[in-house]
Amino acid sequence: MIEHLELLKEGVWPGGDPHPTGYTKAPGKPGIKSEAKFIRPCEYAGELEARLNKTGRDGLTLLKEYRNENMTKAARDALNYICGWKRKRMRYSRWLIQRNYRYSFCKDLT
Repeated sequence: MIEHLELLKEGVWPGGDPHPTGYTKAPGKPGIKSEAKFIRPCEYAGELEARLNKTGRDGLTLLKEYRNENMTKAARDALNYICGWKRKRMRYSRWLIQRNYRYSFCKDLT
């Protein structure tokens, strides 16, 4: 999604809208959408930006490096934080501390 953030902000689905007229025909039921076709992509862009803003400088690093295979640790951390179905309730700084603690604890066990 990061790759297509600018398109999503403009209200355009990457690859084109599968139903450009807003009419989808389901068997036996009318298929008129109750919202404009640009609403959903804008919502996704807003959600992505809100999550990136929570990561601060690491989010900016992620935006610069998302196409590289060898991302920095900061960019990987930001990517792991923003991924998922829902937003994390924990602040990013707290999440980093917890994540690093778990990593070091598991590393000591092996």
